[in-house]
Amino acid sequence: MARSSLDSMREASTGTLVVTEPLNFWAGKRVKPRQETNPEPVFEPATGRVLCQLYPCGAEEVDQAIKSAHSAYLQWSKLAGTERARVMLEAARIMREKRDNIAKLEVINNGKSISEALVDIDVAWQSIEYYAGLAGALAGQHVQLPGGAFAYTRREPLGVCVGIGAFNYPFQIATWKSAPALACGNAMVFKPSPMTPVTAVILAEIYKEAGVPDGLFNVVQGGAETGSLLCHHPMVAKVTFTGSVPTGKKVMEMSSKGVKHVTLELGGKSPLIIFKDCDFENAVKGALMANFLTQGQVCCNGTRVFVQREIMPKFLEEVVKRTKAIPVGDPLLESTRMGAMISKPQLEKALRYVAQAKKEGARVLCGGEPYVSSDPKLKDGYFMSPCVLDNCTDDMTCVKEEIFGPVMSVLPFDTEEEVIARANNTTYGLASGVFTRDISRAHRVAANLEAGTCFINNYNISPVEVPFGGYKMSGFGRENGQVTIEYFSQLKTVIVEMGDVESLAAASELNGESLPNYHTEIISVLLRPSVLDNFALLSGQLNTINKLLKNEKTPSFRNQVIIPLLLSPDRDEDLAKLTEQRVPVFSHEIVPDYLRTKPDPEVEEQEKQLSAEAGRIGPEVAQKQIQTLNKLCSNLLEKLNNPREDRDSESAAMRQNKPSFNPADTNALVGAVAFGKGLSKCRPPGPVAPGHPGQGSMMSGGPTLQQVTIGSGSGQPAGIGGPVAPPQQGQPGKMPSSIKTNIKSASASMHPYNR
Repeated sequence: MARSSLDSMREASTGTLVVTEPLNFWAGKRVKPRQETNPEPVFEPATGRVLCQLYPCGAEEVDQAIKSAHSAYLQWSKLAGTERARVMLEAARIMREKRDNIAKLEVINNGKSISEALVDIDVAWQSIEYYAGLAGALAGQHVQLPGGAFAYTRREPLGVCVGIGAFNYPFQIATWKSAPALACGNAMVFKPSPMTPVTAVILAEIYKEAGVPDGLFNVVQGGAETGSLLCHHPMVAKVTFTGSVPTGKKVMEMSSKGVKHVTLELGGKSPLIIFKDCDFENAVKGALMANFLTQGQVCCNGTRVFVQREIMPKFLEEVVKRTKAIPVGDPLLESTRMGAMISKPQLEKALRYVAQAKKEGARVLCGGEPYVSSDPKLKDGYFMSPCVLDNCTDDMTCVKEEIFGPVMSVLPFDTEEEVIARANNTTYGLASGVFTRDISRAHRVAANLEAGTCFINNYNISPVEVPFGGYKMSGFGRENGQVTIEYFSQLKTVIVEMGDVESLAAASELNGESLPNYHTEIISVLLRPSVLDNFALLSGQLNTINKLLKNEKTPSFRNQVIIPLLLSPDRDEDLAKLTEQRVPVFSHEIVPDYLRTKPDPEVEEQEKQLSAEAGRIGPEVAQKQIQTLNKLCSNLLEKLNNPREDRDSESAAMRQNKPSFNPADTNALVGAVAFGKGLSKCRPPGPVAPGHPGQGSMMSGGPTLQQVTIGSGSGQPAGIGGPVAPPQQGQPGKMPSSIKTNIKSASASMHPYNR
């Protein structure tokens, strides 16, 4: 409808309107159908006459609409939340201004009473205002990380979202889906039900008038084929659907092929539980609200009304009396409370359910028949008298299946436990309700009902501030409420390092200039007989070293303080003192002077050789070697948690020079070379023998240490059981030349060209 046509709705009446304007909208304007062939008639429910012709959008038109939306999204998403909010608030203002005319057009297209339609439009502009208020409040989280680093999160839009609406609330559903989407910075392409195509384009024009970029909210018309094109389109980031369970399953299946975000608001067969201690007047009115709004075509209707047996006769008498008094007729009359059903097939379906219920033993207390109005212009309308069924059981078709018509099934119950079990005995889980004066019971029942919404002492109210959605086959995701922001946005984590980048491989820079030093020296230290026989001491020392490395991470500190400390002739005494002091942060002031010296010339020469080797094999290979060493180191420290008796038996085996486990396990000794960052990333160890963890090679495809002869040349596999030269006097921790030679051979054999 053009603006002038919408304004003319003030004088419109039932049976007089003919819609001729195009119903598609993208790129900021209405768009004529590409091919005016195979039109589908759209009927006015109250009269049964043709209101307009619908031309479904094909692949080319869907593609144009989505590309138009994406172009607008690129502009809209760059605006601040407060800037988006101002535009949305203007849209809400325009909607309030046009409220009466939009409601009348909705009635003509949908068939519901004007009193309901006016409420729907109010809920629509309230939804836009609510999400406009949230648009400027979208924020992430700040997280402080160790060492001055920090992280933060950004809540970002998804992109182009697709909304697929239902016929029962055409305009309201379009706003429920578009308001949170636009607030988050997205664009939307909306496809209304082919039975109610008229008012969604009005919403598009309102957004346009309010100042959104052209293409931000587009409307494409069509049925299942058009919906399939939308769900499969590669530029669509999310699909939000309202409708039946079978169609929802298809939407989910199609969207999953592109791994799209999906929200499904599907059907229901909701229970309404009325206890004998209820406020009786409110309970009766609640039951009417739960069943006959929008001619019973509401997915969350409480169509299974469970009434405690003691008040059952009184309830039936009163509810039947009030149901018969509901005014049915011309939906544009203010006195009408029930209008026409959406289509002739839907009317016939509801009547069949009533007939089936009678066959299965239910008793019709009132209604359940076609309603024939005395107004001649309504004689072909799709009207049905509201129906109340008694003598129902849980296994009846009318109790198990969603009718989507004005049919209330009433069932008796005796106890709270019984009725909760029966209420939950359904594949649906959209809504539920309970009427009672016992506040404890009310909350207890609400907690036990398997439904996305539970009304206490009321039913079918829809405040935009609270989430709405289902359990089980009633769908997932939520509409309304603050939580819906999460369903129309995505979270990005940003991690910010304020200091130097630390390699996984100790303090080494893998640029071909340096690699971890002191490999052989540290292995030698860990092979000392005094260390092997004193596991508790080793555990404490490693724990202290871990703490030192955790607090002081610079390479120079490791090279000049930590490594010399490990290799010091007085290492045991110095580390014991530090351990006893339980210093939380290692300070340079407590380091003995002799520990500040640089490594001796022989160690420096080995460092140069290793650096040259790193440059030769390349940083990628070196990185893999170091990662392997770190893993072996972790295995070594895990073994420190072995029971005491295991440690003693292993120690005895070592003193007897006999291996007490698989020699291949000795590869874990190499883990000690990843001393810097590797040990600092491990948990504080418990005392156990080094060199016991699992098998493996230093690199995939490389030799294991058991293939390298260490010791006297006897061919015995390397390991704790092999002969190890003790440290020479004055040079504790120095590796015997035979070990140095063989480790150097092992290092050379890891070169990719030598494998």
